[in-house]
Amino acid sequence: MKLSPSSSPLLSFCYLHTLTLAALSVVSPHPANAMATLNSTTPPPNPARPPLDPTQLRVHGTTTSLVFGKYTAPVSPFDLVGIVEKAQFEIVQSVVKARGDAPIAQPTFEWRHGRLYVRVEHELALTWLVMAEALHGLRDFGDEYGFWGLSFTVLDDTAGVVGSGSVGVGYT
Repeated sequence: MKLSPSSSPLLSFCYLHTLTLAALSVVSPHPANAMATLNSTTPPPNPARPPLDPTQLRVHGTTTSLVFGKYTAPVSPFDLVGIVEKAQFEIVQSVVKARGDAPIAQPTFEWRHGRLYVRVEHELALTWLVMAEALHGLRDFGDEYGFWGLSFTVLDDTAGVVGSGSVGVGYT
């Protein structure tokens, strides 16, 4: 059986991520400079107030949703995007190593960029694909509602609640 990017959502994600990394390496040999080049426009300022608590957001085209709440101070959009990119790269490496989508054995993940952190804890039903979709949803939330310190719950249409996490400044 020949695999192509359209044969599964996981392969599509890996293919898209590989193309994104390739594009970044063409723009600049240094990832930080590449991100600065691609993000040369200033992001819109955060709204004066966070959205309703809780706010649910479905990750477009997936069975994954996130419920956001317990907002704190605004956070740096650039730091959050940097964390999401790093986390997604690590997920792609793990998926490739596992040769497909599978439940995640490690119970907690934490990624940092500067003083900002993203932490995800999960149940046994969380898979690598849903984790990647949740990180995508975290960025979608920021694009739509502003970038805030917050807590979130990861939901899957089939498995229900599969994880939870937080975004914040400082040390956990």
